[in-house]
Amino acid sequence: MSSKDILSFYDIAKSIVPPGYYKGKVISVYDGDTAWIMIALPDKESTVPQIFNKSQIDTNYNVDKNKFIKIKVRFEFIDAPEIRTGNKKKQAKESRDFVRSLIDGKEVYFKVSGMGKYFRHIAEIYIHYHDMKDLVSEQTFNDQYEILGGMEGMISLNKLLVKTGKAVKKKY
Repeated sequence: MSSKDILSFYDIAKSIVPPGYYKGKVISVYDGDTAWIMIALPDKESTVPQIFNKSQIDTNYNVDKNKFIKIKVRFEFIDAPEIRTGNKKKQAKESRDFVRSLIDGKEVYFKVSGMGKYFRHIAEIYIHYHDMKDLVSEQTFNDQYEILGGMEGMISLNKLLVKTGKAVKKKY
């Protein structure tokens, strides 16, 4: 990711975010339920919010006067087939590719609820309808539509993956 991309993302990240949520840019999708998200902090002197496990933050990036952190996120309440293990590799790749088509390189909102057993941050991910309107039906959108902190047109990616059969519900 270039310095120009990071600074462009910083401008996006300064916009209003509902209380308790974070805004970030997805920089990598590993599989159908795991991604790396970059978050802009207000300035270089900012401390990392307590909700993030400091030992699990990959890197601190500093560009000009801005500070970024990169975290690994496991999507809450769902389970997608594993890429490296199991007998569902075809479904795993389909799930991963679908998630990539929706969020890779895009802005997402998320709410962290804790840490998972592999030290990934557990979160519900929200995407804007405009980022996926060509990929899912109008009915699927209407079923999953939510108003997130007053922001209309947001959809829970986690619920969408279950609705489209790319993942199954899971309780932690």
